[in-house]
Amino acid sequence: MPQGTSNAVTITDVNGARRDRSIQRNGVVSNHFKGPLSPEGTHRHIVRAYIDRQMEKIKTHLYQTDTRNDDVIDCLLIWELLDRVVQQHGKVTGPDIAELLVRSCPTLREPGHGGEVGGANLENAPPTTPDPMAYKTYTHFITKGLIDDAINFAIDEGLFLDVLILARKLSPHRLEEIEEKYLATRPPSDPVKTLLAVAGDRGDSCLSKMVPEERGGWKRHAAPIFANLKSHHAMEKIRKLGEELARRECNAAADFCFLAVALLAGADVFTPTIDPITVLNPTLRRHIELIHARNPSDETESTHCEYGFSLTDLHATEIFDYGFRLSG
Repeated sequence: MPQGTSNAVTITDVNGARRDRSIQRNGVVSNHFKGPLSPEGTHRHIVRAYIDRQMEKIKTHLYQTDTRNDDVIDCLLIWELLDRVVQQHGKVTGPDIAELLVRSCPTLREPGHGGEVGGANLENAPPTTPDPMAYKTYTHFITKGLIDDAINFAIDEGLFLDVLILARKLSPHRLEEIEEKYLATRPPSDPVKTLLAVAGDRGDSCLSKMVPEERGGWKRHAAPIFANLKSHHAMEKIRKLGEELARRECNAAADFCFLAVALLAGADVFTPTIDPITVLNPTLRRHIELIHARNPSDETESTHCEYGFSLTDLHATEIFDYGFRLSG
């Protein structure tokens, strides 16, 4: 270098030179995300601060638009689950997940709201007070020693409490039949009916068929299962529910179910499965590529990049992996 000369290096923030607003926005999002994340080198409060920002943006959008938009609510639910995963070092329980669902589902949170409890219409509930004449006839059959006739009559008349007690003492082989007859009187929207069907470990119990077509109806059916069951059979039903929600393009809801199964059953929900089901149904989504965590209704805040994915989805996926690894 010649004597007496000097050189200067100028460092310029390229964000200021960008003209495309989406690129600028993605640059800001990338700067806020302190990745790559590692359990050894990343403090949890940094990750939770990022999660809080995402949740606040979604809540603001909900309040300013439609607080009943189930797709956006499910997106918020994903971030609430991620926050719980990080907060609890990846050790999330079924009741934890049920609590998140209850908070996001008004019909579970407010018993009696709109004439419903947990989504079950009280008008369809069987009568609680038996007909005195029916009870008299039922007693008459018993005094004659006609137990089977008494049971059949009681079922027809809706005397289920009485007949269950009788069958337990004198005809236990008919208990399952009586239970099924009673459950048949409950409306399909009753989440308790769903819980009992899944708990019964019956091969024909299909959670995805019990869940109504309405966008948010799946929560009131899944919450009791998460709160009370942890068997392999129950988790398989939840995973099937996720597949059904994915088929309906409720992608955040589907991912919530998949992530719950990963947390509770240790299932790998990120690796594609190759089996006869996926071969016959190539469009069936049974796994997660990137978690659907972006707000689907707010295009002004879209973080979709030129590489075909959303940075928000990428960050959410890395956060889940980070939180999962915190459990050791």
